[in-house]
Amino acid sequence: MLKILVITTVKIGYDGLTDHIFSYFGNMDKTDILVDLVSARGIDSKIMPVLDSIGFNHIYRLEYRDNKQLKYLKELIKLIKTNKYDIIHAHGNSATLATEMAAGIFGGTKIRIAHSHNTSCKHKIFDACLRPIFNICYTQGFACGNDAGKWLFKNKKFTVIPNGKDINKYKFNGSVREIYRKKLNLENDIIAIGNVAAFVEKKNHKFIINVFNELYKKNHKYEMFLFGIDGESLDSVKNQIKQLKLEDKIHYMGTKGNIQDYIQAMDIMLLPSLYEGFPISVIEWTINGLPCILSDTITRDINILGNIKYLPIDKGVKLWVNELLNVQIDIGQRDITNIEKIFTKAGFNIKSNAAKLKSIYFNLYTTLQLYK
Repeated sequence: MLKILVITTVKIGYDGLTDHIFSYFGNMDKTDILVDLVSARGIDSKIMPVLDSIGFNHIYRLEYRDNKQLKYLKELIKLIKTNKYDIIHAHGNSATLATEMAAGIFGGTKIRIAHSHNTSCKHKIFDACLRPIFNICYTQGFACGNDAGKWLFKNKKFTVIPNGKDINKYKFNGSVREIYRKKLNLENDIIAIGNVAAFVEKKNHKFIINVFNELYKKNHKYEMFLFGIDGESLDSVKNQIKQLKLEDKIHYMGTKGNIQDYIQAMDIMLLPSLYEGFPISVIEWTINGLPCILSDTITRDINILGNIKYLPIDKGVKLWVNELLNVQIDIGQRDITNIEKIFTKAGFNIKSNAAKLKSIYFNLYTTLQLYK
């Protein structure tokens, strides 16, 4: 029995990093592995039913990584020593993962995987200071995409673990679209623009609102729907919408456990992020056949179907408004018959990806035993 400890350094909720972990371990055959999970920053109560369904052997809540770092390190070392894990797989965005990797060393785990999920971070000073320690503590580098890997591991070797999805769950469904258009009170001629992103600065909601404001001046047949977990920018976003008197046209939707149903009702998706690793939400949109407009800071690796347009942020909103006005809404093009084959070939089918990750774990463990 292979013993694996998965550590997430972000709050467990409706975000891309959590979705990556849940997707992989929810679809992985666990007959010969034992997987525990450490929550280092808390758990959104709304996601508990999903978390309970994943099949983790045990969930440890060491939720003081931010304010009691020494206690967190000591407790993590103790946990690792007690349970004698074969592999530690820690997910994060920066070299602050040095904490988890160091805990693995002191806890006696030989295989220590650092998994990068972004192309930048908030705490750049801490990241720079911890780089030397991080570089000698991890044994394997994983990343959600090439850009995220280059950001954290620089010129060192890393393995891309694609953000796979259940294709059937997200592919276009005309009946569901009709139900959710009615649920959202959308007339047939209304063009619904969607965004699924946490309300944090890097997601650039202020820019989204400014774009929609100018768009609506030109054409009243648009409505905007903002989905995502609450964050530090939510209040300012709501205030901006109120000041522009767009409360009836820009809708704050919060988090949805069935986001796949709501995106069926959308016509265009928008994501002008300041920076990203590999946004999982965009995979969902492209599986659904939705036209997407993204900032040119986001990786081109995600443009599987060619239905993504990349635009610069620094050229202002006019360019984005014009692009939105030029998007041709054709529902028929979203129903792609060979969609599963396309995304499996591109490496984004979660069922096959989960089996590959499990194989990687066993290969790492077997290799280690050979060199003992």
